[in-house]
Amino acid sequence: MRPGPAIRAICRAIGIVVTPAGLRAEDGRDVLQEISQHAGIRMRHVAELIVELAQTGHLPSVASSTSEDRAGYRATGAVTGPRSHERPESPGMSRS
Repeated sequence: MRPGPAIRAICRAIGIVVTPAGLRAEDGRDVLQEISQHAGIRMRHVAELIVELAQTGHLPSVASSTSEDRAGYRATGAVTGPRSHERPESPGMSRS
């Protein structure tokens, strides 16, 4: 059984990240995960962006794809609770 396209992209991106830095594969995965969490996008999408950058030397239109991925990521329930930069609202208080 062959791995799916998301797994292949993640593995390729890990290789791209670890090779010049001399990191272990586990460290490369940690780098992708950290970027994913910080940017609020799926690790698969981070991997695709890294592979695209390595192949072409430039990133695709990140702004539109990032917001679309964020919306889909939140819609699946994968992100729960307030983001690290957001404060939870206190009862009786509203944001204006």
